[in-house]
Amino acid sequence: MYLLIVGMVSGWFIIYRGLRPRLAVESRGNLPWLFLYSSLSIPAFYAVGLLTHTQSTFAIGDFWRFWGRPSLGRGLPRALHHPCSWP
Repeated sequence: MYLLIVGMVSGWFIIYRGLRPRLAVESRGNLPWLFLYSSLSIPAFYAVGLLTHTQSTFAIGDFWRFWGRPSLGRGLPRALHHPCSWP
Protein backbone atom coordinates (compact mmCIF):
# COMPACT_ATOMS: atom_id res chain seq x y z
CA MET A 1 0.00 0.00 0.00
CA TYR A 2 2.82 2.36 0.82
CA LEU A 3 4.47 1.62 -2.52
CA LEU A 4 1.21 2.40 -4.30
CA ILE A 5 1.05 5.82 -2.67
CA VAL A 6 4.71 6.48 -3.49
CA GLY A 7 4.03 5.47 -7.10
CA MET A 8 1.03 7.77 -7.34
CA VAL A 9 2.95 10.72 -5.89
CA SER A 10 5.79 10.07 -8.32
CA GLY A 11 3.15 10.02 -11.08
CA TRP A 12 2.04 13.42 -9.83
CA PHE A 13 5.60 14.65 -10.23
CA ILE A 14 5.68 13.38 -13.82
CA ILE A 15 2.40 15.17 -14.56
CA TYR A 16 3.74 18.33 -12.94
CA ARG A 17 6.91 18.27 -15.05
CA GLY A 18 4.84 17.95 -18.21
CA LEU A 19 2.41 20.72 -17.25
CA ARG A 20 4.89 23.16 -15.70
CA PRO A 21 5.22 25.45 -18.75
CA ARG A 22 1.46 25.54 -19.19
CA LEU A 23 0.78 26.17 -15.50
CA ALA A 24 2.85 29.36 -15.62
CA VAL A 25 0.44 31.02 -18.06
CA GLU A 26 -2.89 29.58 -16.85
CA SER A 27 -5.00 30.78 -13.94
CA ARG A 28 -5.46 28.36 -11.04
CA GLY A 29 -9.03 27.41 -11.98
CA ASN A 30 -8.32 26.27 -15.54
CA LEU A 31 -8.08 22.69 -16.74
CA PRO A 32 -4.29 22.11 -16.42
CA TRP A 33 -4.46 23.05 -12.75
CA LEU A 34 -7.47 20.77 -12.25
CA PHE A 35 -5.48 17.87 -13.71
CA LEU A 36 -2.74 18.60 -11.21
CA TYR A 37 -5.20 18.81 -8.30
CA SER A 38 -6.95 15.59 -9.26
CA SER A 39 -3.66 13.72 -9.55
CA LEU A 40 -3.01 14.56 -5.88
CA SER A 41 -6.48 13.74 -4.58
CA ILE A 42 -6.38 9.97 -5.12
CA PRO A 43 -3.09 9.37 -3.23
CA ALA A 44 -4.50 11.56 -0.46
CA PHE A 45 -7.55 9.30 -0.18
CA TYR A 46 -5.35 6.21 -0.08
CA ALA A 47 -3.15 7.78 2.59
CA VAL A 48 -6.18 8.46 4.80
CA GLY A 49 -7.14 4.81 4.36
CA LEU A 50 -3.84 3.82 5.97
CA LEU A 51 -5.12 5.22 9.28
CA THR A 52 -7.17 2.06 9.80
CA HIS A 53 -6.08 -0.18 12.66
CA THR A 54 -7.78 -2.71 14.90
CA GLN A 55 -9.10 -0.11 17.36
CA SER A 56 -10.31 2.34 14.68
CA THR A 57 -13.86 3.64 14.61
CA PHE A 58 -16.48 2.28 12.27
CA ALA A 59 -16.27 5.36 10.03
CA ILE A 60 -12.57 4.93 9.32
CA GLY A 61 -12.88 1.19 8.79
CA ASP A 62 -15.87 1.66 6.50
CA PHE A 63 -14.00 4.28 4.51
CA TRP A 64 -11.15 1.88 3.91
CA ARG A 65 -13.49 -0.96 3.03
CA PHE A 66 -15.41 1.02 0.41
CA TRP A 67 -12.57 3.09 -1.06
CA GLY A 68 -9.27 1.28 -0.80
CA ARG A 69 -10.05 -2.37 -1.24
CA PRO A 70 -12.40 -2.16 -4.26
CA SER A 71 -10.09 0.29 -6.01
CA LEU A 72 -7.12 -2.01 -5.60
CA GLY A 73 -9.11 -5.14 -6.33
CA ARG A 74 -10.75 -3.93 -9.52
CA GLY A 75 -8.87 -0.98 -10.96
CA LEU A 76 -5.23 -1.77 -10.37
CA PRO A 77 -5.12 -5.26 -11.98
CA ARG A 78 -7.08 -3.94 -14.95
CA ALA A 79 -4.67 -1.03 -15.36
CA LEU A 80 -1.66 -3.31 -15.15
CA HIS A 81 -3.10 -5.73 -17.68
CA HIS A 82 -4.51 -3.13 -20.10
CA PRO A 83 -2.87 0.24 -19.41
CA CYS A 84 -4.90 2.06 -22.08
CA SER A 85 -8.28 0.93 -20.72
CA TRP A 86 -8.18 2.53 -17.26
CA PRO A 87 -11.79 3.31 -16.29
